[in-house]
Amino acid sequence: MRYLILRQKDVHKVPAGHVPAGVDGSVEAFSQDLPPSEVRGLRRDKRVLNSAPAMSLALIRPINAEQFMPVAATGAKQEKPTWGVRAVKADTSGFSAEGVCVALLDTGIDKAHHALAGIKLGARNCRNFTTTDSSAWHDTDGHGTHCAGTIFGRPVSGNRIGVAPGVNDVVIGKVLGSDGGSTGTLLDALNWAIQNEAQIISMSLGMDLVGLREQLVEDGVHELEATSTAMRVLIDNVRLFDKFGNLLRSGIAFGRSAAVIAASGNESDRMGARFGGLPFVLGAAYPSETEDFVSVGALGRHRRQ
Repeated sequence: MRYLILRQKDVHKVPAGHVPAGVDGSVEAFSQDLPPSEVRGLRRDKRVLNSAPAMSLALIRPINAEQFMPVAATGAKQEKPTWGVRAVKADTSGFSAEGVCVALLDTGIDKAHHALAGIKLGARNCRNFTTTDSSAWHDTDGHGTHCAGTIFGRPVSGNRIGVAPGVNDVVIGKVLGSDGGSTGTLLDALNWAIQNEAQIISMSLGMDLVGLREQLVEDGVHELEATSTAMRVLIDNVRLFDKFGNLLRSGIAFGRSAAVIAASGNESDRMGARFGGLPFVLGAAYPSETEDFVSVGALGRHRRQ
């Protein structure tokens, strides 16, 4: 089974006077396939700060905004800049984001998209670090390219779509594919982004508690046991990412720091219109609730009846 591991580096062989455990660059974050016998050993290893079994991830997808917009706005000529850019006041900000390195951990990217022209892209398939084939991190879903456009996309048809179009140094980590992804891949991608000196790391995804429970049931696990196991795995992952976020914010453990931005979720249905049933509101998804991560939600405009 794949495990996420936060561990102090082995400094016993480091000569006297060099960096001891607990300071600059002394912690490593990675995932590894382990047999049950070695999993038990994690709990006895004093260098291990935290560990957790990997769990599945789900995308935080944008909603179809047209059904929530005023009738008069539907079909109207698009504004310059778009409503979303104006809503967060990006169009009046005095900051350009020039010189800032941004990492996007998602479904990859369509580097040929015209909204991304001229941007320096460094990409990697974080689900298979051994491949250098660019097609391995190509976005076949569209979600990653959509998020890239929202963050740093260049104007399209005269309309500003990106909040920070001044960004020109980007690292793209593909952590989700057609067969999903896991928190193990996510941790590896976070580590990779930090090593590539990303200052801001964005990820619009969440830990899939429901999906894990359903998979366990499909595998023949009793529903009650599946619910208990899924909750335990979620809690273990939450604790590990809390620890990771705290270490990253310090700027010491990994040798540098970064601001991690995570989507809080778009799954709520406040109007009962998206899923054809009763209105409901869901709490923020993990890892956006992780300590020291910045949780970002979405909003829209609609006509109240």
